[in-house]
Amino acid sequence: MRKFVCALLTGALLLALCAGTAGASGLPGFEPPPIQILLTIVIQNPNQDKTTAVVGETLTATWLVFGSSPPYDKVSSFWILDEALAPSFEKVSDSPEDYVNSLTFAKPMTARLVVLVQDGGSSLSVSSGTITVSEPEQLSIAITFDRPSVALHQAIHANWEVSGGVPPYKQVMYSWMLYKDGVYSQTPYAATTAVGNSTFVPTEGESLALSVSVIDSAVKAKDVTSAWIPILSPLPITIKLNPLSKPAVTLGDIITGSWSVSGGNLPYTSIRFQWLPLSGGQSLPASFGIAAVEGYSSVWPKAGDQLIFSVEVVDAGLYTQSKSAAAIPILPVRRGDANQDGLVDLLDLVSIINFITLGTFPQSYTNANADANDQVNIQDVVWVINNTLGL
Repeated sequence: MRKFVCALLTGALLLALCAGTAGASGLPGFEPPPIQILLTIVIQNPNQDKTTAVVGETLTATWLVFGSSPPYDKVSSFWILDEALAPSFEKVSDSPEDYVNSLTFAKPMTARLVVLVQDGGSSLSVSSGTITVSEPEQLSIAITFDRPSVALHQAIHANWEVSGGVPPYKQVMYSWMLYKDGVYSQTPYAATTAVGNSTFVPTEGESLALSVSVIDSAVKAKDVTSAWIPILSPLPITIKLNPLSKPAVTLGDIITGSWSVSGGNLPYTSIRFQWLPLSGGQSLPASFGIAAVEGYSSVWPKAGDQLIFSVEVVDAGLYTQSKSAAAIPILPVRRGDANQDGLVDLLDLVSIINFITLGTFPQSYTNANADANDQVNIQDVVWVINNTLGL
């Protein structure tokens, strides 16, 4: 019955628009171009065609009329909502070529907009567009953190994303919350966007959380508070660096550093060591790796004039502590200077002979390899005697 009534009403409108046009006069043989209607149904952004919408959104239909002989005699439009007529169109400007009709829907339905245009002669055009209106998804706010706990005076980073509801969102706000000694407090709410982030550094408290609230275009609101993140009091982390295996190292020689770690909030998130060579105070490519609570590392510097050894520890609360040994010099190769004292003399002969006979490593194996054949043997003794001492 509703469809029948709607058809009658639509037919009546068409007949009313067409009435009186049969006797229209004009020049003999002249046929005006037909009226054309470019109808676009959009939502919020007038450049995006829409065929669906959600409850609470405002549907805006715009259309251009061109062809025939403007100005047009009649421009009419009406919405058919679930097979029933809605209020008719009212022009919002005097321009005969640009029209708009907006409507906000309060429930799910099928909506069809019909536009009819007639000029002063006999031309008539009809255009329509259909929109399916459904319930919006529930408003949802997802909050994530970059860590499960945080130490005092350490930064924690949060991300959030608002979805569902009726965008665009009229208001999105966030606030950090703090719990201490049974009392809750929070920072003032700050405006943000549907997808956003924030960083917070706690200076007190036992736990913290993030609250995000949103109001959508249908004036529906939602507020979400994240899970509470424990705030850990930083415990002192002790890093013991043992003396390096030598006070200086020749290019290409081996040097070893060792360490032990204690304290902090267990378990440790990471322990890393690093060898950093410097040249004229500028950093060169470093050598680093994952370490254990106790361990050692060796390196063979290939460039630079100084070498720094350091260890960095991050505990369960992501509290970070690092310690570096004093920089040691990286010496250029001096063939024959086995004891690495800057001289080539009898003491170097003793160092080379001790290595050959007793296996006692000299301070610089590279320098002890005086003849540069990659082996330290009696020939290096001969080389030192012949080329340095002149014996």
